[in-house]
Amino acid sequence: LMRWDRGSARWFGPADCIGSRVGRFTFASGAGGETWGATGSFLASYQDGQLRRFQTGSAEDMMIASAGNGRLWICTPTELRELVDGRMQTLSRDVPWKDGFLTLQHYFEDESGLLWFAVGRHGLYRWDGTAFRSIEAPTPAKFVTKDREGSLWVATAGSGLARLRQKTYRVFDTHSGLVENASNGLYASPAGEIWLANNTGGILRLQDDQVQPLHLAPPGQSPSFNTVCTDQAGNLWAGGQDGLFLIPLPAKTGPQKLPVPSQNVHLLFCSRRGDLWFA
Repeated sequence: LMRWDRGSARWFGPADCIGSRVGRFTFASGAGGETWGATGSFLASYQDGQLRRFQTGSAEDMMIASAGNGRLWICTPTELRELVDGRMQTLSRDVPWKDGFLTLQHYFEDESGLLWFAVGRHGLYRWDGTAFRSIEAPTPAKFVTKDREGSLWVATAGSGLARLRQKTYRVFDTHSGLVENASNGLYASPAGEIWLANNTGGILRLQDDQVQPLHLAPPGQSPSFNTVCTDQAGNLWAGGQDGLFLIPLPAKTGPQKLPVPSQNVHLLFCSRRGDLWFA
C-alpha cells in the first residue's frame, strides 16, 4: 500500500499489520475527510499522518465504500453492514453474493444514497435501504459508476461497456470502437469523460460517444491495466501489470512512468484531501 502526496511517497506494509501477500484492497473516504482502507479482515483509517487500525472483532474479509451522513459501507461474504460512530451494524444478510464473495467486484453509493453493486455473473444490483433489486445489465458485471449527468455505467468482463439511462440502454463494444470487450476498471471524471482500464487494450477515453485510445506502450505491445482515476489537478493516473503511469491532461506531453511501484498496481484512489493511494 502506498500513499502519494505532492511528489512524496510513503509505503505501508507488514510493520503496519498489512501482510506482504494480501487479498484485494478497497478504499473509502470518511466523514472527516480521512481515508479508509481494507484488505482481508484488515480495516484502518489514515489520520494525522498515521494509519490507525480499527478492530472489527471479526476475521471476515471486507470490501468498503464511501457513504454519506458520516457512515462507511462494509460488505462481508455474508452481510451488508454500515459503520456509524465507531459501531458496526448489519443491514442485510440476504446479499446477492452469498455463493461466493469474489463475485462481488465493486460497489458505490450515488448522490441520492442508493448503493449499486457489480456482482460478476449475477449482474447489477441496487440497494434502496431495505432490499436488493436486480437491474438488467450485461454480465459479468465488473465495475459500476455514475457520470456527472446521472447515467449509470457498467464495465463487464467480456460483454462490453453498458450505459444505462432512465429510458435508454446502450452497449459499447469492439463494434463501437473499444479495443476489447473486457474492462478491469472504470472512472467517470468530473469533466464528463469516461475512462476505461483494459486487460490488453490499454487506457481508453469515451467522450460524446467517441472512443479514443491512449498509446502508453511501444508499437506491437499491449499494456495491461487494472485501474484508472484523475487527481484534483485533473491529471490522469493509470496502474497495471507494468506499474504506475501519470498522464497530464490535456495531453501536451507523453505519459510518465513512475519508478515505484514498478509493477502490479491493482487499485488507485484519490482522497477528498487530494492525496493518492495505490494498492
